[in-house]
Amino acid sequence: MRPRSQSQLGFINLGQSAAYFPLRLVDVMARVSFPLFSRLQREPRAFAQALERAVMVSAMGTLFFVGLVFGLGPNLIHVVYGEKWLPSLPLLYVYAGALSIGFLHPVVSPALDALGKPGLNLRLMIGWTVAIVVLVTLMTPRWGALGFAVGYCIPVVVGNAVVLLILKRLVPEARLWPRVRALILGGVSTTAFGRFALSGIATAPFSFALSVLASAVLFFLVVGLFDRSAIAELLSLVRRRPKTANA
Repeated sequence: MRPRSQSQLGFINLGQSAAYFPLRLVDVMARVSFPLFSRLQREPRAFAQALERAVMVSAMGTLFFVGLVFGLGPNLIHVVYGEKWLPSLPLLYVYAGALSIGFLHPVVSPALDALGKPGLNLRLMIGWTVAIVVLVTLMTPRWGALGFAVGYCIPVVVGNAVVLLILKRLVPEARLWPRVRALILGGVSTTAFGRFALSGIATAPFSFALSVLASAVLFFLVVGLFDRSAIAELLSLVRRRPKTANA
């Protein structure tokens, strides 16, 4: 099931660890959301709003980062890791693309637990794991490291699509698409801006850092243009955290 060479394994590890960086934010959201979901399990509309908010905040960080990867991926590898790691770039794209929807399950999992559906999470994870083992075993010998990454990510994409269908049935009050569509536009804009305007200049640490900052400004401008409530809600969450900590 493993790639045959140590270099391929190194490329896989780098591609996955770099692409999955936003999951740190997602994990934080999942941990802080579970007590709230548990309190609201008998209030369907409030529960749905809390879930929408958790998905929106997680999607904001994730989709910005994914847009950054697709726009400035070669620069990211070159500046942060070095030229010898450039062969990991296709793997980084595969993992980041899968994460565009793959962030969803870690956010939704606490909500399913709060609804008394831990067995559903378990069945999802078992099916997910079996599918990964089968696909990786079949695809790695033929396509090497890229086959490993694609075989790993197909169940991630399909599994999270299933999670969306489950949410539609269990939490019909939740309206996730209106909460993420502006974020998707922001991510696409970040990709285009990086690829066509910034990739030629973000070749050193300082210029790369400025390019990331410029990409973040563009992302939030686009999101604010199409959904001001997302920015307002994010700011309200940031202002609210210190009060929670002192409570």
